[in-house]
Amino acid sequence: MLCSGTGMMPSFQAYSIGFTVARRKDKDIHSNGVQAGGGLAKTPFAFGVLLCALVIVLIVFAALAYHFFIGGDIPFLKLSNHESAQYWGQLGDFAGGLLNPILSFLALMAVLKTLTLQRAEMAAAQVEARAANLEQRVQSNLYSRQAFETTFFGLLDVHSRILSDICFRADRPVKGREAVDTMLAKLKASNEYQGAILFPELTETEDIQRRIDDFCLKYKSEVGHYFRNLYWILKKIDSSRLGLDSEEESKDERFRERRIFFDYLRRRQYASLVRAQLSEGELALLQLNCLGPYGEGLKFYVEKYSLLKSLDQNFFGGWSEYINNRFHPLATKSSSKLALDDVKAFIVSNVMFRRLRAKAGAIESKHE
Repeated sequence: MLCSGTGMMPSFQAYSIGFTVARRKDKDIHSNGVQAGGGLAKTPFAFGVLLCALVIVLIVFAALAYHFFIGGDIPFLKLSNHESAQYWGQLGDFAGGLLNPILSFLALMAVLKTLTLQRAEMAAAQVEARAANLEQRVQSNLYSRQAFETTFFGLLDVHSRILSDICFRADRPVKGREAVDTMLAKLKASNEYQGAILFPELTETEDIQRRIDDFCLKYKSEVGHYFRNLYWILKKIDSSRLGLDSEEESKDERFRERRIFFDYLRRRQYASLVRAQLSEGELALLQLNCLGPYGEGLKFYVEKYSLLKSLDQNFFGGWSEYINNRFHPLATKSSSKLALDDVKAFIVSNVMFRRLRAKAGAIESKHE
C-alpha cells in the first residue's frame, strides 16, 4: 500500500511545479512588457532614423548642386559673388547650419531608443534570471522532498519491525500488537482502574497520574524504543523541507498565514500515514506514554498532528475524562473541521506553557 501511494506523489508534484513555473514566467513577462517579438522592433526604428538622415542630407546637397551647377536660387537664401571664396563659405555655413541640428536631433533620438531597448533587454534578462532561479529552487525542493520520502518510508518500515519485536511475558510470551493489547489488558484489570469505573467520584486525579507514571516506567524496557522511533518519525515530518518555497516573502500577513497553514496540512498528510499504521491499542498506549514521565516531547507532535483522532475518547473508562483533558483539542481534531485558528491557538498555548514552565523552573532552582 505504501509503495502505491508514493508512486503518485512525484507525478503530482512535478505537474504542480511545472504549472507554477509556467504561470510565474507568464506573469513576469507581461508585467515587464517584454514579448517574444520585441527584438524585431529594433530594425524598423534604426532603418527609419538612417533613412531620415539620408533623405535630409540628399535634400541639402541636392539644393546645393541645383544652385551651383544649374544656377538656380535656393528659396529664402540669397547668395552673391559666385566667383569669390566667400561664396564657398556661405555654402558650408548653409550645409552645416542646416544639417548639424537635424542630425544631432536624430542622433539623440537614436541614443534614447537604444537606452529604451537596453532597458527592455535588461528587464527580459531579469525575468529569465528569476525564472531560472525559481526552477532551480523548485528542483531543489523536489529533490529534498524525494529524499525525505525515502527516509520517511524507511523509518515506517523500521517502526513496523520494532513493533513486531516487542515481547511481553504474561501467561505466555506474546509479541507485536498482541503484546501491546496484553499490557493494556493488565492495566485495565488493576484495582485502581476498576475502582475508577465503580466509584468515579472517589477517584483522585493524582492517583490516576501516579498509576500512569508507574505503568510507563514498568514497561519502559519493552516499548521505550518503540516510542523513541515514533518521536523521531514525527520530528522528521515537522522539521523537514517538504514543499515549494515562495520566491519572495510577501508583506501580506494573511498570505503568510495561508502559506504556513498550507505547509502544515502537507505535513499533516504524512503524519496521517503514520497514524494509519497504528492500531487502537497502540494509540491508547501512545496516549498513556505522552502523559508519562518521558512523553512530553512526543505529546507535542501527537497534539499538533491529531494522532489521537481515531482513538475512542472513552477507551479508558473512568480515567477517560482526566486523560482527555490533559490533551489539547487539536489532538483529536478532524481535518475536515480544521482551521488556521486551531493551529495558531495550539502554538500560542504551547509557547505560553513552555515559558511558564521555564519560569517556574528558574524560581525553584533559585530557592534550592
